[in-house]
Amino acid sequence: MTAKEYLEQIENIDIRIKSLVMQECQLRNKKGDEKSLQELKDLIDDLREDSIKLQRKITIEIYSMKNNRYSALLAKKYLNGVTWEQIAVSLEYSSEKYVRAVMFPRALAEFEKIL
Repeated sequence: MTAKEYLEQIENIDIRIKSLVMQECQLRNKKGDEKSLQELKDLIDDLREDSIKLQRKITIEIYSMKNNRYSALLAKKYLNGVTWEQIAVSLEYSSEKYVRAVMFPRALAEFEKIL
């Protein structure tokens, strides 16, 4: 698993949670059986717990990086869901393209060393 794939796990879990929450709402609107609703709720709770644990683990790993700009970039991208433009502004770069095309691959390569 690459560093990018590893970090994207957070986003993937959140996507699954949102999808299951939608299913739960649809089932509730259709007056679905309580057993199915409870199974969905349990699955959502388990995924939320997994997401929290993974976020804590990744937060520690990201902030263990020696380069503070790289760790800030990865944290903003994967933990906070910030746009490339917002990341560039917060890191005081005028070009979001530079941040995405140059700094981001470097940050991933540096993070890869931790894994």
